[in-house]
Amino acid sequence: MIVTFVLAALILSGGSIVRTRFWLPAVSRRTAVETLAALVELRQATGRIPLRYIAEFERAGVVRSGFDTVNDGELQLVANLRAAVERAPETEALLVLGLLLLDDGQLNEAEELLTRVRDQDPGSVSVVNGLAVIHYERARIDPDGGHAFHQRGLALLREAEALDPEDLSVLYNYGKFYQAMDMHYPAVRALRRYIDKDQASQWAEEAAYDLAKLTAP
Repeated sequence: MIVTFVLAALILSGGSIVRTRFWLPAVSRRTAVETLAALVELRQATGRIPLRYIAEFERAGVVRSGFDTVNDGELQLVANLRAAVERAPETEALLVLGLLLLDDGQLNEAEELLTRVRDQDPGSVSVVNGLAVIHYERARIDPDGGHAFHQRGLALLREAEALDPEDLSVLYNYGKFYQAMDMHYPAVRALRRYIDKDQASQWAEEAAYDLAKLTAP
C-alpha cells in the first residue's frame, strides 16, 4: 500500500513537471502566434507603423491601432495572451506580449516585459529593437525629455545592429530616429543604407519618400 502511494505521488509529481515545463509553455507560444494572426485580421490600414518592430504586422501590411482607437476584440485577445503568459512566462510569448503592449502605448509594462526577455535571451535583436522603440515613443510623448530618450534609443539600436548588422527593422529605425532628432546628414546616410538593402517593400517606399524630402533642393 505504501509503495503504491509513493508511486502514485511520483506519477502525479511528474505530471505536474511535464505540465509546467512543457505543456503550459507550448500553450503560451501557441497563444502568442494565434493572437498575432487574429490581430492582423482586426487591424485596418489607417497609416504606417512609424518604426518597425512587429514583423507579422509588417508582412500583412497592417498598422497599429492601439494609440488611435479602442477595439474590444483586440483588448480581449491581448488579455488572453496576458493570462497565458502569467501561467507560463515562455520567452517568445513574453516577447510578443511586450511588443503588443508597446504597440498599444503601454510603455512601462512593455519595457518591463521586454527587459525580462532580454535577461533570458540577450541575443534577441527583436527585444533590443523593441526597447529602442519604447524610447522613441517616450520622446514623442514627452518632448522635454526627448533628446535623452532618443540617445538611449540610439544606444539600443547600436546594440541590436551589433547582434545582426543586416536586420532591416533596425536599419530602418535608424533613419526615423535621426529624423526625429533633426540630424540631417546621419538621417540621409541611414536612409540610403536602408534603401541599399531593400528596394521593394513598403518600407523602402517610405524610406525613399523620407530621403527625397531630406535631399530636396
